[in-house]
Amino acid sequence: MVYNVYLAGPDVFLDNAIEHGEKLKSMCLKHGFIGHFPLDNKLDLSTNEKHSNASSIYNSNTKLIDMCDGLIANIEPFRGVSADPGTAFEIGYAVAKNKLVALYTSDKSFYKHRVENSRYQGDKWNVEDFDMVDNLMLLAATDNIVHESFEKAIKELAKMIENKANTKVSLATIYNTVHAFNEKGYLKEIAINSSESYFDTNISEHHHFFDVQENKLIDLDHKEIEPIQIKKTIPGKKVKSVEVLVKLDNNN
Repeated sequence: MVYNVYLAGPDVFLDNAIEHGEKLKSMCLKHGFIGHFPLDNKLDLSTNEKHSNASSIYNSNTKLIDMCDGLIANIEPFRGVSADPGTAFEIGYAVAKNKLVALYTSDKSFYKHRVENSRYQGDKWNVEDFDMVDNLMLLAATDNIVHESFEKAIKELAKMIENKANTKVSLATIYNTVHAFNEKGYLKEIAINSSESYFDTNISEHHHFFDVQENKLIDLDHKEIEPIQIKKTIPGKKVKSVEVLVKLDNNN
């Protein structure tokens, strides 16, 4: 069975959001999940109707959560002392839809302490004190389990799915799932050699570096390589695309 996971968080506001989302989705694949990043939605936001654009984003993101089995959310404080409001809504929406939820943050300080050390200290509002890293309505939904990294959160979600299904996702299932998605065009297979392949969630035409020391595949935009001229032709065949794999090694 294929499990789909929605990747929530303020990560969509990063300068390298697309690249970051692809990295998270690649990590999902290692655990047999298909990750869905909000920016995967191909929306036409060219109109000047900002309210209409906002509604389109809302509708597409909630539909994406609807089709997923679980949600992993980054609740790192965003432009203040608490999680991104949009992420908080998506967590609540997922819980209401009976989705499995796992949370992570790089800031494990208690919410109360962050407020006391901010410009909000001493305002007219009382501060909740439950020894939690954020608002109790977020944390109680996950039994106050918050991980310090995405990797640990996805491992927790894998355990929750395993317990819910009472079955373990086998390597064979992961292998078959990945190849099924490759055949459907959702992934791209990058052959390193005759016995080693990587699967890229970025299916657009682009090139790659491959670090042979770290076994790491790095995207290389097609604009960063001069146009390649293919002089040889194969009878009955035409060039579909040109994608270069540049292997890297250490200097010494």
